[in-house]
Amino acid sequence: MAIENSNGVSLSFFQKQFDFSTRPPGDQQLIRLIEQARKNRESLLAAKGACANELIHSPDSTIANFGLALIATELGHPLVAAQHLTSSLDTDPDFCAARFELALNFFKRGMNANALSELNGVAARQSDLPELRLYRQAINAITQIRVLAPESEIFMPLFLLAPVARCGSTVLQRLVTSSGKIAIFGENLDLTKRLPECVEASAYKVESQPIGAGSGQDYFNRTLQNFFKIIRFYHNTASKTERAWGLKDPYSGQMGMLRNLLPSAKFIFLYRNLFDVARSYKARGWIKTKFDTIKLAHDWQDEIRKAFLCGDHNILVVRYENLVAESESSIRKIEDFIGLGGIKHETLKIKLNNAGENYLSPQMLTEQEEQLLREHAATMLSELNYL
Repeated sequence: MAIENSNGVSLSFFQKQFDFSTRPPGDQQLIRLIEQARKNRESLLAAKGACANELIHSPDSTIANFGLALIATELGHPLVAAQHLTSSLDTDPDFCAARFELALNFFKRGMNANALSELNGVAARQSDLPELRLYRQAINAITQIRVLAPESEIFMPLFLLAPVARCGSTVLQRLVTSSGKIAIFGENLDLTKRLPECVEASAYKVESQPIGAGSGQDYFNRTLQNFFKIIRFYHNTASKTERAWGLKDPYSGQMGMLRNLLPSAKFIFLYRNLFDVARSYKARGWIKTKFDTIKLAHDWQDEIRKAFLCGDHNILVVRYENLVAESESSIRKIEDFIGLGGIKHETLKIKLNNAGENYLSPQMLTEQEEQLLREHAATMLSELNYL
């Protein structure tokens, strides 16, 4: 159960790990509603309404605040979630479920010391939680990255990320590099996804003995060394031309872990209307079955949520439609964020998929495909006003 890949821990997990049976009958009813919240948009709104109504009558309700925190996490609002969790703990400091969720909230926002403090608070109250040792071990290991790799602080790459392909990351890459002051290298999933995943996975092995390797600490160290070997290559290559540097990846990958590995890095996260993305996918033959459509919907929604849960420190979120329709203000925000001016606005007018023999026109979606997208990504589609 990796911290980085958890989009909020479900209430069913907490029910297994923490004793909810002592809660009043009213809380039990709220718990049932909250547990159903992730089923669909209607269930989520029903649970949200019930919890909000409960707070009107009982402002100190721990379960209502806890429920609203889980719902806020589901919607990608980490600060709102943290506020509700804090309120829940103000009323009941021994409410370990809320303390555990707050630890995950902190970790995803890069606040490792706070996360560890909350996990220690859980341990002081309920030390027999099976996952607790693994989480504390992992965060301790990840916290040591800056000790094991002190040079991590000097690298300041810019990552251009998106939830899925066809969101405009190539357009953004061309736009940013038009300044002539930064080199944005192309996709490298080893760096943006696979190695960060290995770093996190190896963090859980620090006290174990991986098969065919040395100690868990050795395995963790080697993974870090491989990651920073690639980082140094990009850094040194860009330094020869005296330019800043970064990477573009059409998938958000492991943004939270990348931020742990490279605390000075910056991220621009670009998302686009799912229906437009799907039309482009279909034109390329990437949507052929019902499963393909459902997978795209889940990937798009889950990756956006995961990116939003990282908070806003060194992260700029850009909506593709705004980048195109409000280019002047959008480009100013990008320039201010990366600290480099000179972006050529006319770059946005250059069509990458020009009409011609290789032109791939977006394909119309069937009614079933549109319905599947609405059904399986309803929460984020509604939250981002795409419905």
